[in-house]
Amino acid sequence: MHASTDIPTLAPIRALIVDDDAFIREVVALHLEALGIEAIMVAEDGDRARALLHGSQPYDLIVCDLMLPGTDGIQLLRDIADQRPDAAMIFISSAETRLLRSVEQIARNRRLTVLGSLQKPLHPAGFKELVGRMRRQPNVRPAGSARTVIADEALHQALRTDAFFIAVQPQIDLLTGAVDAVEALVRWRAGNGATIPPDHFLPSMDAAGLMPELTDAVMRQSMRAVRLWLDEGIDLRISVNISPSVVVDAGLHARIVSMASLFRVEPGRIVLEITESGLATDLLIPLEVLTRLRLHGMELSIDDFGTGYSSLERLRHIPFTELKIDRSFVSVARRDRDARRIVESSIRLAHDLKLRSVAEGIETDEDARLMRALGCDVGQGFHFARPMPPEQLPQWLRNHDR
Repeated sequence: MHASTDIPTLAPIRALIVDDDAFIREVVALHLEALGIEAIMVAEDGDRARALLHGSQPYDLIVCDLMLPGTDGIQLLRDIADQRPDAAMIFISSAETRLLRSVEQIARNRRLTVLGSLQKPLHPAGFKELVGRMRRQPNVRPAGSARTVIADEALHQALRTDAFFIAVQPQIDLLTGAVDAVEALVRWRAGNGATIPPDHFLPSMDAAGLMPELTDAVMRQSMRAVRLWLDEGIDLRISVNISPSVVVDAGLHARIVSMASLFRVEPGRIVLEITESGLATDLLIPLEVLTRLRLHGMELSIDDFGTGYSSLERLRHIPFTELKIDRSFVSVARRDRDARRIVESSIRLAHDLKLRSVAEGIETDEDARLMRALGCDVGQGFHFARPMPPEQLPQWLRNHDR
């Protein structure tokens, strides 16, 4: 793929339906057409699906049965991951819920975007919810845009010209409704004025070894925002995501402490979010770095909790103060008993360990009510607020407090 600093033009959603039952294919097509998806291809078996996947037609959405003549959905996932890694997946099957969840995890392990699963018989409401999630989620990309490789020079240029900027998203105390904190989310403003979301450039930044420079830029902007808010009488914590590749940098601690001093920001107002699934197996350097930051009073959040393979070990060894429950559990907890149990257990675990629990990906009032009922401390998501420029936060807070 050619290097590009612009977001690909958003084309109409193109879908592929894979099912050996002609009636099911027709039903799915009707549901998708009712949602405005008109570019639809169908495959009646694995061989036909593979032929289409190897063709030139891009697909944004693949609706796939798990049992097909001569193959199964697991085998087909390998081809999808190789040929159409940018497609979002919906699985349809008569299989039990636990089996569907296992298939979803296999797809995620292959770095595919999973919107969810639907059990047969199919209902329009299920498709409406999952396709709506595809349109709302910033990490679901137009066909052909995934894994964009951006030239190193373009990344260096963006750093030199301060093209990376932050938007902040409020986090809400689920008991009182008050704003508890905000999270800083990095964006890239391209030369044509378009805003590029992080999943389009972070892999290239990481591959180019530029994550320390980007982290420093985001940290400086975050501290500057906190300082401006403090000058207006607004006292909030700010969460900043720290890449696992940066946590192994022994100089990270000194740089962050220096920035906090420069902007006169108390360390306790800074929360560093670390994705637990990305932490190295060897915790020697990360443990030293994170412990030193904690000793200076900064808070540590374990992000995307439950998506890794050694969550409990991380909680035992690293001095976290906050546990963030991954949106993949929160968004389906209302209708998925297993996801709900995982969320409930995570909240209980956080409280037992004296950690603040944060549910991310709350998109509806029903989600918020459930998280509140389960005892979660803090919620974050589009239901409360979309990310906004830091300078807009004071006015948003005034409107929120009315």
